[in-house]
Amino acid sequence: MINADLIESVQATPDTVVKLTSGYTIIVQEDVDLIIDKVINYQRKVNFKPE
Repeated sequence: MINADLIESVQATPDTVVKLTSGYTIIVQEDVDLIIDKVINYQRKVNFKPE
């Protein structure tokens, strides 16, 4: 698992490369759009404030 808060950028080169704020670079199998969707869903769950 990668902490979504540490993701600095995601690029397709053609492999999907995730660059972290720590300076680490990770190559993953998932495509860029899937990673973006997962990060957005994670942020929605973490920042959810019921009325």
